[in-house]
Amino acid sequence: MSQPNLFSFATSELSQDAFLCWLLAWSQGQYRTPENGKLTEASRAFLGFLLSKHDRYRAITPEDITGAVDIRQQYEKIDVYCVVALADGSRISLIIEDKVETSQHSHQLDRYLRAVRGDNIHEDDLVGIYFKTGLVTDADRQLPPEFALLQREDLLSFLKGLEVSHLILDEYIAYLGGVDAVYRELERQALDPVECMNALTQAPAQWELMEAIFRSSAFAEAQGDNDKCELYNGVNVGGTPWTQFDFWEGPNLIRAHGKDPDEFLMYRLDYRKTRRGTKGDWRPYIGLRRYCRHDKSPDKRRRTLDRFEQLRKACTAGLGAARASGKFTLVPGQTLSDYSGQFEQELLVFFLDPESNTPDRFVQEIPILHHEIMERVPEKWPDEGTLT
Repeated sequence: MSQPNLFSFATSELSQDAFLCWLLAWSQGQYRTPENGKLTEASRAFLGFLLSKHDRYRAITPEDITGAVDIRQQYEKIDVYCVVALADGSRISLIIEDKVETSQHSHQLDRYLRAVRGDNIHEDDLVGIYFKTGLVTDADRQLPPEFALLQREDLLSFLKGLEVSHLILDEYIAYLGGVDAVYRELERQALDPVECMNALTQAPAQWELMEAIFRSSAFAEAQGDNDKCELYNGVNVGGTPWTQFDFWEGPNLIRAHGKDPDEFLMYRLDYRKTRRGTKGDWRPYIGLRRYCRHDKSPDKRRRTLDRFEQLRKACTAGLGAARASGKFTLVPGQTLSDYSGQFEQELLVFFLDPESNTPDRFVQEIPILHHEIMERVPEKWPDEGTLT
């Protein structure tokens, strides 16, 4: 008989922190009783599982672990802090940073490491776990060397393998399995010609399609030796997601903001109407855009618009060459027409649809278009000169 699941209501990171602490606590001395034997074994196995994410503890076993002797929430603002006692008498400080949808920010992991190293708790080693149940992006993989990534799928597989049953544990496994099923379904729908139309309003589906296009061997060949690439995501003002792939940095002719590139090109996956005004319908799209930051003085605005026109002609010529190859069939849409000197402008756009512009065609054909465009993108600006 079906019944409500506690974790369907307790979905926050704090609730997940509480579950992690609960599972860790079964390894503590006061709970190690004959009737709790299997839970104690599961807890020690969990500690071993976490530690084994680090190469130096790859071969650790539950028998090597005495248990967690100190478990704290929000110690030095750390989600979960725990001191692990090993059978050889050594102690390990374990930091767990728990994320659901957000990513690390403001150098928080480095701050946690400094705080633990500077406290009065003795440890022989210090390791961290960065645990995320939501979408894992490139930003989540850029961790300090003391941290290892733990993904939803890995934890779910481990928990399902435990030979113990408890209401709280069983409910968390069921909840996490449900979350995993939702993500896997979105990833499947992202590449379906019909279901993608709704799925691509969600960040996990967007990431799946963008990875399929821009992490493919065909695109890598088209990109050549240009390593100025970055895939990342964010949200619009209204909270809807977008996903973006930056692939080219232009010459720094208009200095405006520190070390960041003043001009770059990117592909952006987002959602909007196919036409401005009341006409058109809402669809996901992938647009080729150019970003150039400047101080909006009349001269620099004129220069950046001249540059945009130069790039637009190169993209139009690249599109023509891709079509002439007989291997490119994607149908372009109507680009945004606001070129009045804003930082970001659209060069080409392709709206997804279930018949002509399907996800599989994007995966197969964007590399073809990209190669032709990169062959034609001019390095030099019109009337080249440095503006400072």
